Amino acid sequence: MHELEHFIAIDPTLISMLSVGTATAHYRPSEGVHDDAGAVGWLSDGRLVLTMLSVQQQHVQAMVEDRLGERYLRLDADWPPDAGLGIDVATPHAIVTLSELARSTLRDADPQRLAAFLS
Repeated sequence: MHELEHFIAIDPTLISMLSVGTATAHYRPSEGVHDDAGAVGWLSDGRLVLTMLSVQQQHVQAMVEDRLGERYLRLDADWPPDAGLGIDVATPHAIVTLSELARSTLRDADPQRLAAFLS
């Protein structure tokens, strides 16, 4: 059984989940690349990989939100277009950027919701 199927089979009233992201990548076309660039554009510009990851993340998030309701809290940020982040980027600049995104995410989070969830 897939892990998520096992999770969904558990009584949701027994579960609370805090989901902490490491910034969410969204495809943003490079300048000069048109949306109709075809298969080569999808591969060379990274759209295919980011789309596949994004769809999987959104699907699981929707299922968990539906199942847990108020017992689910997701904290995450969007990657700025010029952040220099990537799936396999572990540079000092990326560390600083992700740390700043984390601080910003916590500052923007609803303090009452966060406190209630963590209590």
